[in-house]
Amino acid sequence: MCIDQIINIIIGVCTLSASLIALFTLLEIKRQRKESNKPEPAIKSCLVHIYGMKFKNYYFPFNFSQELYKDENSIANAFLSDFYIELVNVGIRSAKNILVEWNFDFNKTLELIEKDNKDGLFKININSKLLEILFPLNEYKEFNMIENQMGSKCFDFLLNSTPESFDTIRLMFPRVVLKLYLIKLCLVFGYYKKDEKDKNLISRIDPLDFPDLELKINYEDIAGVPYLKRFVLRINLVTFTNPMTTELKHLVGTLQIKADEVKN
Repeated sequence: MCIDQIINIIIGVCTLSASLIALFTLLEIKRQRKESNKPEPAIKSCLVHIYGMKFKNYYFPFNFSQELYKDENSIANAFLSDFYIELVNVGIRSAKNILVEWNFDFNKTLELIEKDNKDGLFKININSKLLEILFPLNEYKEFNMIENQMGSKCFDFLLNSTPESFDTIRLMFPRVVLKLYLIKLCLVFGYYKKDEKDKNLISRIDPLDFPDLELKINYEDIAGVPYLKRFVLRINLVTFTNPMTTELKHLVGTLQIKADEVKN
């Protein structure tokens, strides 16, 4: 093989390599452009304030609000039950056909609660549709419809956020999950008991052994291309006090709800 042939082969290989590099670069640019143009649902962190609820001679931390009420008159007139997290779109394009689905391991949660419920202060019964909370000491009983709180929800559109507008979808947070968290917290702190509190308390509440709440979001861009995002929502303790030392509807504590995206 002569030198000219060798040079031509080398030139051909270099030309092919340059073409492949250019092709891969264009494909990467196209991929990045597609990624940057798609909708990007996100969940805003929030605080939820816990207020007392009285039944007979006991107070329970089962009233919730995102408003911080500081005087008795405003608390008395407040609706203390539901609270919401906000789903926003921080991407360039709008989203449509949004389907949100909650997932939570109730069975594992009840197992963790029972570890601190040796005295049987709370009794919790569950099936596929209903969760019952009982406090036998004063015959308190309540029912939570799991299907209503954990069921999937559909939304038509979520517009992209701009400096001029900030579209949101308000998702009702499942109250039953928060109530189980607060029951676990009361048991760990030793509230409703007269014995001495656990000396290793700090190690047991930081972090509290409690499952994460999961949220799955299926959605499409305007062209109909489907996407999927998953988030875990963690409940973080900010402040909390014994509900029995408060009065009806007085502030018991504050929790933070923080969402983290699960990367595929």
